[in-house]
Amino acid sequence: MNTPLLWTRRSLLATAAIAPAACAAGPAMMAGDHDSGRYLATTEFEDQDTIWVTWGENGFLGGEPMTETLVPLIREISPHVRVRILYNQWTSWLDAEANPETTRTPEEMHARISARLTEAGVDLARIDFQITPMLFGAIQDPGPVFLRRQDGDMKIADFASRHFDRKVSYLDRELVAPMGIAAISSQMKCDAGNRQCNGRGVLMVGGAFAQRINPEMSRAEMEAEYRRVQGVEKVVWLNHGPREEDFDLLEDGRWGIGTGGHIDEFCRFVDARTVILAEVSEAERTLGPVLAETHRRMEENLAILQAARDVDGNPFRILRAPLPHLMTFKLAFDDLNPFEKYWFEGPGPGDEMEFYLPGSYTNFVIANEIVVTSSYWREGMDEKIRARDEEGLAAIQAAFPDRRVVQIHATPLLHDGAGIHCYTRNQPVKRAKPRA
Repeated sequence: MNTPLLWTRRSLLATAAIAPAACAAGPAMMAGDHDSGRYLATTEFEDQDTIWVTWGENGFLGGEPMTETLVPLIREISPHVRVRILYNQWTSWLDAEANPETTRTPEEMHARISARLTEAGVDLARIDFQITPMLFGAIQDPGPVFLRRQDGDMKIADFASRHFDRKVSYLDRELVAPMGIAAISSQMKCDAGNRQCNGRGVLMVGGAFAQRINPEMSRAEMEAEYRRVQGVEKVVWLNHGPREEDFDLLEDGRWGIGTGGHIDEFCRFVDARTVILAEVSEAERTLGPVLAETHRRMEENLAILQAARDVDGNPFRILRAPLPHLMTFKLAFDDLNPFEKYWFEGPGPGDEMEFYLPGSYTNFVIANEIVVTSSYWREGMDEKIRARDEEGLAAIQAAFPDRRVVQIHATPLLHDGAGIHCYTRNQPVKRAKPRA
């Protein structure tokens, strides 16, 4: 197998078996270098300075171009927060795979993106552009996770990466180097999409995923690293994500191409005391083995959350949001490009694969006064998908009564096993303001 020199959320999962057990992220700052009571993990529901967005144009696994989602996302959030677009001379990591010797310059790519955004009505005065040292898809996982001290000084939480290209472990530090921001590093592997912080000392983690990528560590050892690096006092360990999110051939003969259990696909903090958890109804769980397993997993996570307490001993308020109706897509193996074939272990010439599109309403983006969540219905689709989109919107709006919630069509990103939150990374303001 040729190793593709790119970053995508799914390529990381597909290569987990060949990733080194301890992928060093360069010289690590150990416990004596860091006062965990001073630099604390920030939250996405507080005031944000900038939201970073990965630019990618090509569709993947039969999907529409990713710009069909990314441009509307930028248009919605840019009036409320600055947007930093990460790009280089290729239109996407797929373009780089097919054309390693591009003749396009970064300046030409900058002009190309600017023209597209202007055509969509985006105010370019709200946009910053940053050339990236390497290509990737979902910035959420390898991107900079910001920590902040009371005086406003910032660092980033720099965990190791499981990606086969070790440069990914340095990516977050390279992105913030022009800003003069240092890193608190760890050799423990961690995807940023698999942890959520409430800003008051509590971290939620997808435990099954975290354990799978760190088989040599106990939960106690991982928790010690979360405390040291992110300054948290308590870790709430949820278990599995939705079954259709698993990166594997599932029991009904369809493939999963999702995150494999990232927490941002099924459970998020809404404020310091409130979480929103995905749900499969009692009626739906009888419709097949995948829904039955997802129902079991989400109710298991619900029980964990009901028993959990914050650092002051208070219970959390728990809201529920539906999962989208299960959606699938079919592709012939012979129609895949070489890298797409690399995603499916087993099929060969003449085979057809059907895979789940791993949708989520909780994979939202919070941009100060606005929250952007997903929709999936398009003209000609079953009306039940539109009705479920409306239920998802209502659930997210109920969770954020003081903010405007909008939906954008996010299916193009599902073909990369991702969502709108996966393609973003929040950068908070230097000094937090109290929010009710």
